Amino acid sequence: MRQDELRMFNLLDEIDEACKNNATYFLIGDELLYYNIGKRVYSCLADICMTLKDFNIIKKELELKDDRVIECIDNNKDMPGLYYRYVDTSTLLIQPEYHKVRKEHGIAINIHILRNTSKESEILCEYENIMESEIEGVNRSVGKLKKLSFESSKKRNKLADKLKRILQSAALEDKSKDSILKIPAFGVFKFPAKYWEGGKYITIDKKKYHTVLSPEPFLRQFYGESYADNNYRPCSEFFRVIVFSDISYRDMDEAFWDKFNLDRNFWERREDIKKFYFNEWVKLNEGLRKRQDEFYVQRSRFWLWKRYFYQKESLKKMLNEKRYDELLLIFRDLDTHLNEHLKYKKFPFFDKDIIEIYFEILKINGDNEKAKKLRDLINVSPMDELDSKYIEGFYSDKPQETIIMRKCNQ
Repeated sequence: MRQDELRMFNLLDEIDEACKNNATYFLIGDELLYYNIGKRVYSCLADICMTLKDFNIIKKELELKDDRVIECIDNNKDMPGLYYRYVDTSTLLIQPEYHKVRKEHGIAINIHILRNTSKESEILCEYENIMESEIEGVNRSVGKLKKLSFESSKKRNKLADKLKRILQSAALEDKSKDSILKIPAFGVFKFPAKYWEGGKYITIDKKKYHTVLSPEPFLRQFYGESYADNNYRPCSEFFRVIVFSDISYRDMDEAFWDKFNLDRNFWERREDIKKFYFNEWVKLNEGLRKRQDEFYVQRSRFWLWKRYFYQKESLKKMLNEKRYDELLLIFRDLDTHLNEHLKYKKFPFFDKDIIEIYFEILKINGDNEKAKKLRDLINVSPMDELDSKYIEGFYSDKPQETIIMRKCNQ
């Protein structure tokens, strides 16, 4: 096997180990196909499915591993559906001229959640169809769905919590009942009762992986009735797979990709990519990145000021009335911003009174460690309060838009 494939199987091994005696996964997709037709075709992505309950069991263990991340629509806005991706962040996988979901990420295992046949499951699939229809390269006709009262998939990062709540009801709990499997960009696949009960192990490259007892129903639905006779091409015909142990795909941004778009032959020259990254990209953009980090912090300050300043008195009243649960909900936006900016080592300070109310809620909620960490951050990166004589305006509420500050006429 190529190093790319070995890295993919390392991820699969980690999932298999995390599931030992606690959870069950099922190998599906291309790897199951190659095993059944007795012919291996190069691949750098694999697919598994499992119940939501089992995924939640292994999720925390996987998140603790170095050079790994679990992506979903709440931390990757280009994913066209509600599934998870266990990614090797030390790798860079490039696929030019394809839809964004695979344009730039690392070698990964796609984790699909088994669903029931309820109304909630149908609603979730409709959301995902809309999301897929707006991704370049995915031919998904949604017809009347766009007329439904759903939010645009362009706002799917804001939809993450809502869709995950729907998934709680749509997730398969009883394997003795009918089920469906939604694979983004490919469709919905239905399976009879008890299909996911039990399972068996298959051997790939001397290692054992768990899958369904009868793979035929899956293979026929996904690859067609004549799947065994089809001619399958390696993904290297579609992907440009570049693996660097010292370059993380998460460091990339549009300026890096512009270099590729200007020189299409650049894709083929691995050493040139590495040279460009270390000799040009890292050095020339170090200052830019620092300025960007500062901009993100300042942008959060203005946004948080706008969000909470005019509620200050009501927040004080709620604290005095011990309406702690309500305050926790109100401070969710603040909490999200502070968690994001911990990595910048700067605290987006905007109003002393409101911040003190927030710290009091953390204390009441028993989160003293987080409160201490944030207070220490205030001390090492002091900022003045925002002057209420300044009124901020936004072109829109989209985070990428520019913030305008103008001074009020006295």
